[in-house]
Amino acid sequence: MISRKLNFKKLTSLFLAVVAVTTFSSCSDDDDQDGNSAQLAIYMTDAPGNYDEVWVNVTDVQIKTDVSITDEGWTSLGNVKTGMYDLLALTGGVTELLADVRVPAGPLGQIRLVLGNDNTVVVDGESLPLNTPSAQQSGLKLQVNQNLEAGKRYEFLLDFNVDESIVNTGNGGYILKPVIRLAAMEGSGIITGVISPSLDQAVVK
Repeated sequence: MISRKLNFKKLTSLFLAVVAVTTFSSCSDDDDQDGNSAQLAIYMTDAPGNYDEVWVNVTDVQIKTDVSITDEGWTSLGNVKTGMYDLLALTGGVTELLADVRVPAGPLGQIRLVLGNDNTVVVDGESLPLNTPSAQQSGLKLQVNQNLEAGKRYEFLLDFNVDESIVNTGNGGYILKPVIRLAAMEGSGIITGVISPSLDQAVVK
């Protein structure tokens, strides 16, 4: 009976030791992962435009470590807030968070916003299809060229220019060719004021 009790104690001690080592190893792995990663947040905003509404279909946000022109090496950020966005609701300093994720520390060469084909523009109350060439749907490549340091947070702003992004074909059709400026959030700002005299359709650039 005594021998059995001693064996049980030995097994219990061994089990607790294994659990402790496993837990320590897991925590170490998590610490290593956090120590080798940076937090990356991507926001979207827009400049005013002479349209009622401009809806774009966001399907993905991707990054690439280098600045090569090849279409290889792109990685989706994951957990991207996909869906339809009215760009003209994102003016006057209003921004929309598209992604906020951890990424490996190191060089960040490019960011691109990938759009679907369900884009529309509303002109004089009429909703019209906003045709998007396949080359534009694959994403506009925006140069970053920044080294992401481990443990730090980086925020980038995708700033649409609606007036330059929409092309009127002249036959009642419209084409979307996104013109986007990329800015680091800490280096961006907004200007507020009043236009005088007051105009019905005023666009500030």
